[in-house]
Amino acid sequence: ALGILQDTLRADREVVLQAVTENGNAMEYADSTLRSDPSFLLHAIGTGAAAAPAVSFAAEELLQDKSFLLQVVRRNPWTLGFLPGTVCRDPDMVHEAVKRNGRRWDPLHPNCKTNGRSTWVRN
Repeated sequence: ALGILQDTLRADREVVLQAVTENGNAMEYADSTLRSDPSFLLHAIGTGAAAAPAVSFAAEELLQDKSFLLQVVRRNPWTLGFLPGTVCRDPDMVHEAVKRNGRRWDPLHPNCKTNGRSTWVRN
């Protein structure tokens, strides 16, 4: 529903936070200032598993920042499957996700698979 709101509401931190808490995909419609604000994104993503998809709508420069993405995965391990393909296969990212939530071993999100198999599985 965030997509049908006025621009001023899509830039309102509280409105967007509530929407993302219920469905992380709502971040797609958030104002670009919020999508490029690392502290806001970390707060929003940390609200639970439903908020995990929000990371995929972060500003491009944040999606290129490994330090920021490690913080994201530490805050919400479910975000691993919503990171760009090469990032979600990064051993540091996988380690953080598994450390926070062992259920992230396998199956990983399809973005994190190579040749139809999860990149990181228990041996």
